[in-house]
Amino acid sequence: MKKYIYFFGDGKSEADPSRKDILGGKGASLVEMSNEGLPVPPGFIISAECCKYFFENKEKWPAELEEQLRENMAKLEKATKRKYGSGKSVLLVSVRSGAAVSMPGMMDTILNCGMTPKLAADTGDTPEFWRVYIQFVMRFAKIVAGIKPEDFDINEAPSKKVAEKYLDFYKKKSGKDFPIEPWQTLVECINTVFKSWNSDRANAYRKRNDVRGLIGTAVTVQAMFPSEVSGVVFTRDPNSCNSNHMIIEASYGLGEAVRRCYSGQVHGGPE
Repeated sequence: MKKYIYFFGDGKSEADPSRKDILGGKGASLVEMSNEGLPVPPGFIISAECCKYFFENKEKWPAELEEQLRENMAKLEKATKRKYGSGKSVLLVSVRSGAAVSMPGMMDTILNCGMTPKLAADTGDTPEFWRVYIQFVMRFAKIVAGIKPEDFDINEAPSKKVAEKYLDFYKKKSGKDFPIEPWQTLVECINTVFKSWNSDRANAYRKRNDVRGLIGTAVTVQAMFPSEVSGVVFTRDPNSCNSNHMIIEASYGLGEAVRRCYSGQVHGGPE
């Protein structure tokens, strides 16, 4: 069986960091850091060869890929001692692009993959949970279906009932049900990253920068840190470097809240 997925974490990896052609630059760096014993959150890399196969075979996966994906998700659960998409201390993952040549911002990344409304039973049916879930729905909708966050126009306090309105709106706009099952969400996120390799902006970037000879993007699936608040720490105030101040930007949410903080939608504290 051809190997398409390479696991890393706990001070070791299954891949050669020199193989940027199949690991991508991001994946190769994670492999190298893991081999050096740095505390890299565990994860695995889906080879860029799968992206090439995906486009050559009407957006289908290699026959071996699903089995290898399930095996590596089980390894990730064991390494993190968390269950993907369920449990009070749930395992959520980032699904990130990465080609052998850096193409900053040209391809897609989806955070908090594994979020599902069923988690309310484990983590608590609270406005805070539904706020995080709605953030995930909106980001997923934008990346996967091209639905802008402002298109939702649902200005109600987060709750299960309001989250259901978001899911209904997604179906109305996209013509498809929003993925509820964590496995289905993971598959859609991986396919979305593959597809971003051939997006207009990625093709334009490669043409403009004369990037040639690449077979596609690798996909890095990596455990996200289990937190309720996400943020960025500046060890020096970027507005006044001589002030001897540290700056902390934080927002309630899981990872995606940081991106929202710097998009101008949220700034300087919890929503």
